[in-house]
Amino acid sequence: MNTSSGESPPSHVGESQERKAQIAVLEQAIKQLYSQNIRLRSRIKDLESVIEDQKALKWSKQMRAASEHRFAINRDFELIRLQRQLIEKQMNHKSLPSRLNSKEQRLRMVKTSGPDPETPFNRINKSIKDDIKAGSEQCGNLQSEGTAAKHRRKNEILRETGEELRKNPASEGVTGTGWTS
Repeated sequence: MNTSSGESPPSHVGESQERKAQIAVLEQAIKQLYSQNIRLRSRIKDLESVIEDQKALKWSKQMRAASEHRFAINRDFELIRLQRQLIEKQMNHKSLPSRLNSKEQRLRMVKTSGPDPETPFNRINKSIKDDIKAGSEQCGNLQSEGTAAKHRRKNEILRETGEELRKNPASEGVTGTGWTS
């Protein structure tokens, strides 16, 4: 084998260079895969963090909703209690005229049978008037309490709705709503 005049080098030299080139390509591919693996692991950690944050946010929203629900139920029970008291006082107020008539009849009987009708009459009459006045005041107070409770509840609902609108990301950027954050 003569290599001096244009003949090609032996084939094992070409194979060796080709093999080195293949090894270099494979090493480069391994480095790229390693780098890609690191990026993917980092992305997985980021996604896991986002998932945990979403779970915590969901749990927080559920707890807040449960708390608001309990508060609304307690408020409704209080309103029902006040309404029952109002009904009871109204019934007492309605019974006052019949009690007045009964006492007036007793007074007439005392007046016709007793020696000094003025003293018992004045006492009974004052007692009846005081009962009527107290019943009317209680009824008015309970009606005012019931009305105030209704207005407080409406205000609370409006406040909660306003807070939800301010917190709702979909409402951000909406113009002309009149809501300011």
